[in-house]
Amino acid sequence: MCGAEVGAVNRRGLLLAGGCVLCLKIRTALAGFLNPGNPPEISAWMDRQYARGGTNEYGNTAPPIHCCGHQDGHVLGAHEDRWRKGTDEQARNGILYEVKIEDVWHPIREYQLVQRPLEDPNPVGEAVVFYGNGYGGVTIYCFSPWEYMG
Repeated sequence: MCGAEVGAVNRRGLLLAGGCVLCLKIRTALAGFLNPGNPPEISAWMDRQYARGGTNEYGNTAPPIHCCGHQDGHVLGAHEDRWRKGTDEQARNGILYEVKIEDVWHPIREYQLVQRPLEDPNPVGEAVVFYGNGYGGVTIYCFSPWEYMG
């Protein structure tokens, strides 16, 4: 990979991290008004979540990032019409799950899975994806299926 491509990927990571910092500041300022329908314990769990980090689809290291909190957490349910496990072929290419957002299936890789699923299990009982919509379309921060993830 040439230097310009590495710089572009690093800038993308910085923009994503900066976006999450901004997201956290906004969440703190508006905590009482965002997603008021969630029970407090669900919102608290969503606010604690971080992505695992690891090697991304570009072969670069993606650091663990904050999932941005309950305002970006969307319950997908337990139905395969909104999320599903990747096929064996997809798994060989690093895609563990897929989630459907705005009628488009998006791949989920290991670095996007939530950290510590055993120590801080998903209390929703259904799959949750954390994402935002930006200039480049949907950006998935984290994913937590309802099932155990190793």
